[in-house]
Amino acid sequence: MKYITAVIILLLTACTATKYSNHANGESLELTTLAYAEPLTFDKVAKELNMEKQLTRGFVTTDLIIKGVDFAFEGIKTAIRKSAEKYHQEYFLSLYNNSFYAKNSNIGMMDPENIKFKGFQIKRMITLEDGRELAFTASFSMDKTKWADIYTQSKFYLKCDSLRIDYAKVKMNDRKWFLPWTLFIKKQEYINMDIDIDFNANWIDPNGLIHKSETFGKFHLPIRDYKVGEGDINYNEQNLSGYCYLIPRSSAFCLDQRNQWKSCFGQGDFDILVKVTESSKNHKLNKLIYDNIDVLDEVNSEPVTNFINSK
Repeated sequence: MKYITAVIILLLTACTATKYSNHANGESLELTTLAYAEPLTFDKVAKELNMEKQLTRGFVTTDLIIKGVDFAFEGIKTAIRKSAEKYHQEYFLSLYNNSFYAKNSNIGMMDPENIKFKGFQIKRMITLEDGRELAFTASFSMDKTKWADIYTQSKFYLKCDSLRIDYAKVKMNDRKWFLPWTLFIKKQEYINMDIDIDFNANWIDPNGLIHKSETFGKFHLPIRDYKVGEGDINYNEQNLSGYCYLIPRSSAFCLDQRNQWKSCFGQGDFDILVKVTESSKNHKLNKLIYDNIDVLDEVNSEPVTNFINSK
């Protein structure tokens, strides 16, 4: 009877996918930064948030920065695992060597004046039969309501401005009868997604030591029960968990107005690393198949092989 169970499990893994899912053909990923039309300054923040001019600036010290923040069923089992993997997909985006500030500074490594980094946007493009389509896009920006923390805590926060999923990379099952005596698969329309974001900084300290890919910030946005292709706006203006310290400026030398070299601090070099995880809602049948995959190790492969070859 065990081999019959194995055959049933194998047949049930041949689920068809909905038209909005399982799309990765011609995939391309894009991550771009967004900049303020005018660099962010303390005076502008104080005016917009009605902050007191004498507000104490809580700069992170250089010391803190430097310390760092046979058929034997392997074929069938592989097929089942590959099928299960389609319900869970990850992809990564990155953008290196971005500038956080619009100008050099004469003050220090953590001078927060003239921030030009406003946020960033991510896109996943795919190729369908009728051409290129935008499968997923999300835009993030600095949380304006927490601008004050730039000057009091030397950190910033992010919010999600917009998010849309029109085609999922992960597989979502469509309704289907497999055999007259098999159960009916319910159509899946919703997916879950997790977006994890890291900010890494690169700088040279006053002692000439190079610091590379030091993590200064982490953010997370959990997206649950998103109906693919419907333009769900529930995540617009959503705050992300986590925060990021201000990107340090490298110690350098710059030419002044008299064409003389003098000590200065750079424009803050940083990298953005994004991990996107998609998963379709875990149908009981999918879980049953995956949880019992090891039963195939106990099955005599010959009857199943003969059964498959007779088809």
